[in-house]
Amino acid sequence: MQISILRTVVVAVLVSLLGLPLTAETPPKKRRLYKTTKTGRSQLPKPLDRVTGNLHELEQNGLLTVTDVRIDTVGIDRQNAIVWTLNVNRLVTCRRVVMHLEAYRDVRFYHETEQSLIEVHKTRLFYDEVIKVGAANAERLPRDSIIRAFIFLDVGDLVRIKRGEPNQVIFSRSGENLFRNIDQVKPVKKTYKVPDSALIKGRARRSY
Repeated sequence: MQISILRTVVVAVLVSLLGLPLTAETPPKKRRLYKTTKTGRSQLPKPLDRVTGNLHELEQNGLLTVTDVRIDTVGIDRQNAIVWTLNVNRLVTCRRVVMHLEAYRDVRFYHETEQSLIEVHKTRLFYDEVIKVGAANAERLPRDSIIRAFIFLDVGDLVRIKRGEPNQVIFSRSGENLFRNIDQVKPVKKTYKVPDSALIKGRARRSY
């Protein structure tokens, strides 16, 4: 009993002198800088943090992971842009990455309400030039490579977007596919009764 008490006292003294923690610290979890809302849609950085989108869908096949999104400058001219940092999860050809990102090239901001969907701004998703060059030269990206995708937004664009009060940004291959990412009520197909007066020689002149 005395030996146990003495051992406890010795340990306490060593902890005090060396500044050691009494309990083992749990290593911090890797925190993703990329924000997602409760609805699972990607959240843009300030001043557009009320806008959520669907760019996180590019993670579904496991090829890329979005690790960060922020307002930054891009290119030699240092143009303002929203920049997404992407991690390459496996060895892959640049051509495959280009094909994957092109599926999200059409970018449209919308103000969505229960009754309507109003387009506020339209632009395009760009990505690092090195990926295009690599695709042309049949090059590959090693695992854990870091690449960027971005949309240019100058001061005028930001003013226009803020004025339109968007709450959704949809990334798609073309504008025709934008509704695949939004919960929309399907229109009810109307049927019309053909009156007897419209019948001509047993055929009805119908238009739907």
